Amino acid sequence: MLPFQLEFFVDVTDKRKGPIKSPGNKLDIEEVEKIVKVCTSKKYMDLPPSQIGPLLADEGLYLASESTLYKILKARKLLEHRGKSKRKSMELPAALIATRPNMIYSWDITYLKSSIAGKFYYLYLFMDIYSRKIVGWRVHDCESMVYEEAKLKNPNRWSRETRNWQKVEEVFLNHLQKEKKNDISLAS
Repeated sequence: MLPFQLEFFVDVTDKRKGPIKSPGNKLDIEEVEKIVKVCTSKKYMDLPPSQIGPLLADEGLYLASESTLYKILKARKLLEHRGKSKRKSMELPAALIATRPNMIYSWDITYLKSSIAGKFYYLYLFMDIYSRKIVGWRVHDCESMVYEEAKLKNPNRWSRETRNWQKVEEVFLNHLQKEKKNDISLAS
């Protein structure tokens, strides 16, 4: 126990009264209504206040600052979604669930450096998401729609019954190796 005790309690409630009079530059109700009318007009209805203010200034009309436009529209709940477009969806995409091999494939492109500065090769990997095994791959010297082309040219390879891609041609990551191979084949 303490040798002395506090006999008083401190009241921490806010006792301030606030301003006695309103600011001199406060907007009238008519001015606020004019701002709302302009912001909801057909011309400005799908624009944010950050674009409405400058457009009005270009026309030689000043109603209020950008922050005041935001405050007024927020108070009237007019900042929710201002446009003809569809509201942004916060829903996550449906998860893909594979319950057996060869059910769902995923693909990715990886850039492979070559010996030439600024030149890349593109490694296309196709993976079974159930087993996480690579079911096919190709290396190309330019980025293209390989996945769509592969499905159109060889639909049986994407029929879930096969897992391997056949080698189409030899690919060299170093152009000097390709030249050596060509020189050897020409010599023989």
